[in-house]
Amino acid sequence: MKNISTAAVVAFFYILISFSIDLFSGDITFSSASFSHLLIGYVIVFVSYLIGVFIVHIFVKTINKKRVK
Repeated sequence: MKNISTAAVVAFFYILISFSIDLFSGDITFSSASFSHLLIGYVIVFVSYLIGVFIVHIFVKTINKKRVK
């Protein structure tokens, strides 16, 4: 559960920062930015973070098993 809440916070700030950078650089405007685009980006970052945590967790478990043997 801790990883899910961390993923939600990381995804929120990543989307917020990237959206702000795009606004200040002039790549997008408020009228051209759709809510669905922001939501899809949020979901992609959220799922990517969880997959990364899962892969690292499996990797650490594998290393710890080899050390015990």
